[in-house]
Amino acid sequence: MESSSKKKKISIPVIIVEDHNEVLYHIYRAIGSKKISFENGLMIHFDSHPDLVVPKHLDADRIFEKDYVLNCLSIENWIIPAVYAGHFNTVVWMKPVWASQLDDGLHNFKIGVEKTSKEIKK
Repeated sequence: MESSSKKKKISIPVIIVEDHNEVLYHIYRAIGSKKISFENGLMIHFDSHPDLVVPKHLDADRIFEKDYVLNCLSIENWIIPAVYAGHFNTVVWMKPVWASQLDDGLHNFKIGVEKTSKEIKK
C-alpha cells in the first residue's frame, strides 16, 4: 500500500567561496531568509585549519551589525564571532590527519567580552 502523500524534497544550496570568511555572508542570508535557525546551530567545518582565531578590535556591542562584522573578518577568524552572536553553539572541525593546531577531542571554549576594550575574547 502506497502513501498518497509525497515527501517534500529539501534542497541544500552549495556555495563556493575563495576566502573562508566569505561564507559568513551566506550564513547571514540563510538566517535572514529563515532557512537556518538564528541561534544554537551546529557548524561542521571542513578545513586544514580551525579558523578559531578571535578578530582583533571587533567591538562586541556591534556583533549584530552585519556589514561591520564582515569587514572585521579574515580567513582565520570568522567562526568565533558567529559563535559569540549565538548562531552556533557547536563547531565540529573535520581536519586532515596532519593538521596539528588542536588535538583531537572535545574542547570547550568560553567566549565573552573584555570589559575595558569591549572586544570579544576566548
